[in-house]
Amino acid sequence: QLQQSLTSPIPDHKIFIDDALSPDSPYYIERPIIDERCKTQIKQPAAFIRIKGPRKMGKTSLLYRILESAESEQYLTVYIDGDKTKVQPEIITDFYNLCKWLCSTVSNRLEKEDKTEQYFSQNQQNTIGKAEGYFSEQILSSEQPIVLAIDNVDTIFEKTDIAESFCNMIAIWHRQSKVPNNYGKLWANLRIVLAHATDVYIGWDINRSPFEGIGYVPNLLSWNEQEISKYAQIYGVTLTESETKELKNLVDGHPYLIKLAVEYLYNREGDIQSLLEKASIPTSPFNSYFKEEVCPYLLKYPKYARAFYQVLENNEIRVENQPQLDEIEFKLNSLGLIIRNNDKFYSKYNFYTKNFKEYFKEFCNNEQSI
Repeated sequence: QLQQSLTSPIPDHKIFIDDALSPDSPYYIERPIIDERCKTQIKQPAAFIRIKGPRKMGKTSLLYRILESAESEQYLTVYIDGDKTKVQPEIITDFYNLCKWLCSTVSNRLEKEDKTEQYFSQNQQNTIGKAEGYFSEQILSSEQPIVLAIDNVDTIFEKTDIAESFCNMIAIWHRQSKVPNNYGKLWANLRIVLAHATDVYIGWDINRSPFEGIGYVPNLLSWNEQEISKYAQIYGVTLTESETKELKNLVDGHPYLIKLAVEYLYNREGDIQSLLEKASIPTSPFNSYFKEEVCPYLLKYPKYARAFYQVLENNEIRVENQPQLDEIEFKLNSLGLIIRNNDKFYSKYNFYTKNFKEYFKEFCNNEQSI
């Protein structure tokens, strides 16, 4: 039976479910290898770190810690949130506007004079060159490194034509740092950190990977049993070894789903057994994640919804050829939905089965092949 020991008062913890955690938060669970390597990488000239993973895996919290490490080295830092709710539509739908906005925003954050009109006031040709000129002449310094951190790059990646230009621009900046002259040394003082969810890949050509071979790419994975137990203990929720294992198996150690489960237990809404029983019903603590974070993407691409249905039904994906199978496996993996064992496919989360079949009935029943 679940034991709960609330030995010390805990502040209103609900704010920590959806919000990224500050660097000094006691609620943050370190991934020691990834965290330490990121802190080491950001100290290297021309550092490039691209944090990726399914939604709600802790990407922003890790990004905050990288920035804290950079500031401890007296680097200048600029944090930009690319969330579509915080950026005007005309900016993220036009590459010229995006570059001008990026240059202007970085200038303002560094308290430098905004001279973007001098660089972007004429025609819209050679936009990448304009941005490079602005950064090299107005932003970068040969004396002090600058860390540019762009969070929620998903907003840009969702626009595939703009994404390609953006990726090319960042890659060019990174390559400039390799040139053995003063200009190269100038660009080596720019360190870049990007964070994005992997589900943006669902609309991409799998043969065209952004930033291939560039920088360090930490892929945030699920929590193990020790990390789950540590997180629960922070809230005064004590789990037995078997309960921890059951909880991990239920949600494959997904950090956000673990947080929802611990919140359920902390509020004494029930024990582990009742959580297991409720996991697949509409009132499940996990239902909001399923409907808000998973369904919108599958609704846009019915063939992937049908493929996932096949996995739930028969542990297979029926397609005409290997390239189709590779594509669908890649996309469902990007959404964090499936795992593969030899020739069989399985849902990462057992509680999806009933919810998914009911929610996507019209797609899945109309067409069983892809």
